[in-house]
Amino acid sequence: MECSTARKVLYSSQVLHGDKPAPVETESKDARLHLEQCAACQQFFAAEKSLTALLRKHAPREAAPSNLREQVLSRIAEEQQKAKRPTRWSFLRRRSAIFALALFLLVGLIFAGLWLRSRHSQESEQLALILVEDHARYQSAATEVTSSEPEVINAWFRDRVRFSVQPPRLSDSSLVGGRLCNLRGHPAALVFYRKPQTMISLFVLDGRDIELPKEHLIALEERPCFVTAERGYNVVMWKQRGLLYALVSDLRSAELLQLSTQF
Repeated sequence: MECSTARKVLYSSQVLHGDKPAPVETESKDARLHLEQCAACQQFFAAEKSLTALLRKHAPREAAPSNLREQVLSRIAEEQQKAKRPTRWSFLRRRSAIFALALFLLVGLIFAGLWLRSRHSQESEQLALILVEDHARYQSAATEVTSSEPEVINAWFRDRVRFSVQPPRLSDSSLVGGRLCNLRGHPAALVFYRKPQTMISLFVLDGRDIELPKEHLIALEERPCFVTAERGYNVVMWKQRGLLYALVSDLRSAELLQLSTQF
């Protein structure tokens, strides 16, 4: 079994969720046997495990919005001002009511924050899955523009998308060409790079209405990147100058992160 096939099977069995098909038993056995004998694949999954641990360790926590904290404090102050020389019993009741109100608002804040984080995470995972599907679909398809010159590719996209596509020259990777694709109902630029044993897809699209989940971002040279894996492929996404960039390949996440620093 080849490395790329084994990695896809192992990802499907270890990161199974949603609409991902489970591998058949014979594939799983062959993939596990390959992993036991292949140092490169062992290194690949060890790097993925280390990256996952790094993400969990450095995931930032969201602070409560200042305007919501001000509303809570203002409401508490209003309740306190309503008290006019209360008796001990009425004072205790009012204090309990204030405490209950503050607790209610705090719980609502927590659930609202968790809901927002969950929504952004789900949207990013769905987008990553779409990118992976397009990467797999177009690997064997003909490019609509074929050139190793970034200027030629940028000129071809100029009249087809409403943003500038300036693909850089990536180290140890050759620029192949590009084509149009459709993401979320909007045209996006897809640029292909080739390494000796694999292909890399670069997606560029309007990122103004896309929110990456803050709890999963890692800072790389002052650029927050979202890293995930879908169906055996790794995805690295980041926003830059109002655009969303995404690199998709079966390369290790660390390699894709390193390539993203060249933009």
